[in-house]
Amino acid sequence: SGNGHIGNRFVYNTVAAPGALAINLAALGSAFLVPIEDLALQLDPASLVLLGGGPVDGGGEFSTDLDIPDNPSLIGVRVYGQGVVLGASAGTYTTNVDTKVVV
Repeated sequence: SGNGHIGNRFVYNTVAAPGALAINLAALGSAFLVPIEDLALQLDPASLVLLGGGPVDGGGEFSTDLDIPDNPSLIGVRVYGQGVVLGASAGTYTTNVDTKVVV
């Protein structure tokens, strides 16, 4: 969670077991769908973007940045983020939604 100022960035972190594969997603709205059995995707599919994917580091985090343009018209915009974890030991699951606001 947390807010971000125009001209800066949001940081999205997914916490999981080291070595798992994490995918960070963002959208401009929330929704609820189950695209694959037992995975609850809570982001608007029409505005969904892939922020990045890769292995979770030894500290148990995978991070991606989302740059916020220096444009005052973006103040008040909500950006919803969610992680998807693909791990051998913990299985496949989605994280809780992380809502951030441009201030």
